[in-house]
Amino acid sequence: MNTSKSTTSFTGTSQRGDLAEALGHAIKQAMDSSQIADVLITWTIEKISGKSGGIAGWKEISVTIAAKT
Repeated sequence: MNTSKSTTSFTGTSQRGDLAEALGHAIKQAMDSSQIADVLITWTIEKISGKSGGIAGWKEISVTIAAKT
């Protein structure tokens, strides 16, 4: 039986500059991608990036995770 898990990248973004919110969005995407009702995912942060300032007052932050489902 093959029990290997696939790793996929997911990115979550917060327009308020909230790191926890962005991470939560990425984790939710990973969980929603599974066909298993009570899925357990293992994740690692791959990248954090964002935009701040400017005339538009950017406060955007994005978090990309690598998740195994």
